[in-house]
Parts: sequence; structure tokens; C-alpha cells
Amino acid sequence: MTVLEEEIENHGKEEEKQHRNMFRQARAADVDLHALSERILARREELKTLAETKGLPPAQTTTMETCRPDGRI
Repeated sequence: MTVLEEEIENHGKEEEKQHRNMFRQARAADVDLHALSERILARREELKTLAETKGLPPAQTTTMETCRPDGRI
């Protein structure tokens, strides 16, 4: 397992521990998690193929502001 895979797995586990986690919200919104997983895996393969054949554009650093539970930044 790569370091990135470990980080993603750990992030998922931490997310599941939170009361209003994204997985609970997705289930409550009746999101088809199986279908979503298939779409994500298909897109991953597309990107891997693109990276191997044509290359990908350089990564751009972005910053995200997080909101407090009350909606303030």
C-alpha cells in the first residue's frame, strides 16, 4: 500500500467517526454509493490512461477555506 493510499484510508476512517460525516449524509440523501464508486473507479482509469499517453497538465495549488459549524469562516 502506498503512502497516499494509507492517507486516504485513514481520512475515510476519521470521516466515519464524525457525527455528520459525508457517508452518513450520502446515505441520508439516498446516494447510490455503489454506482458512485463505479464512476470514480472508471474516471480514475481514464486519468491513468491519459497520464500515461498524453500526460496531464501540471497540478495547480488551490486553497480551501473551511467553515465553522455555524457557517462562519
